[in-house]
Amino acid sequence: MAYQTAPQRNLTADVSGRLVYKKGSWGSNRPMRNWTDASLWAYSVPQNQSMPSPRYFLGNDDTDDDGRFKFTASAYAIPNNLPPFLFIQDAVEFRLEFTEVYTHQTHFIVLNNLVWGQKPQNNLQTIRLQWEPAITTLAQVGLNKFNDTRLFAMHLVNLIDLINKSPNPMSKGIFLTLLREPGDHGDFTTIQKALKKLSTGYPSSNYIKHILIELHKIGGSPLKNKLDNIIRWLIRLAHLNIAQLEKGAFLGSLHAAFSRALNQVKTVPVFETAPDAAAICVLLFVTAMMVKNNNAKPTVKLGEHFFSHMPMRKYHKIEVSFV
Repeated sequence: MAYQTAPQRNLTADVSGRLVYKKGSWGSNRPMRNWTDASLWAYSVPQNQSMPSPRYFLGNDDTDDDGRFKFTASAYAIPNNLPPFLFIQDAVEFRLEFTEVYTHQTHFIVLNNLVWGQKPQNNLQTIRLQWEPAITTLAQVGLNKFNDTRLFAMHLVNLIDLINKSPNPMSKGIFLTLLREPGDHGDFTTIQKALKKLSTGYPSSNYIKHILIELHKIGGSPLKNKLDNIIRWLIRLAHLNIAQLEKGAFLGSLHAAFSRALNQVKTVPVFETAPDAAAICVLLFVTAMMVKNNNAKPTVKLGEHFFSHMPMRKYHKIEVSFV
């Protein structure tokens, strides 16, 4: 065991940090929101390593909406009278242990240089655990689920092509769903709210004209076919992985184009790359449907969703349909 000398029992330590998931199609820094416990424990060090190590709880906190935790640990629980023939005197190993409430995943890190005193700061910065989010689905079309924005964008391109070839494309309706875990207090992102604006009677003729102008400003020569002008942006999204979207300005440019075309009060930065990219895919799809049929108006519902195996864990759910 990597141990250090036990602090005096009247001392404390402030411990803080931020937990993020492993890198994946959901993003490179998705925070572990609300449902991960960070607890500090002290383990006594036995003389014989085959002996169990008793542990003592010193403090804890649950992560917030941004995956951050902060608590004050107290050394009062660390004993100072253990049998010397069984334990190395005044030797403890400090472990910061993490537990995901619903998935029951656990992990710990050893803090070799924990500073004690009158509330000294121990900021551990960002800690990346090799866990996947409990729910990785970003979008759903009918029964097809997607956790990768590239696959989602290409599916929408193929869906538009199928609709073009169908004599009665709306016979069974088109149903799309977006999911995002916002944390306990998080709001819908600006891009997600833009979808609602397309369903509230915005003049389609003016909107189509404005969005085509705004998209042309981003780059590329305008195509003769309006629908092709929209589809090509979905195709570009289908060729960019999440790391490329996070590093580049492409997604922000599309966000700004839609914000201006919809007369949103102000343009704000992309909030969370993966769900915002999925929302832009739907914005492009809805726009393509409006180009194809001026009377096409989506029904958009913004609400919450709770999975049966995680009844307290809130997800934002956006339902978009053409019927």
